[in-house]
Amino acid sequence: MFFFSIFKKARYYVVLWVFIFMLLFSKCAQINYFPRCNLLISENKVKKSE
Repeated sequence: MFFFSIFKKARYYVVLWVFIFMLLFSKCAQINYFPRCNLLISENKVKKSE
């Protein structure tokens, strides 16, 4: 029961972080506000093409 409550809390945190990540990613894709984000996207494209 104790572990289950931790799991439920952790699940909410994961959803929260995914939501924040999606917000940041959509912003960065639209206006390139985060230069580091651009680097991550280009690195992913290189990895996929290999």
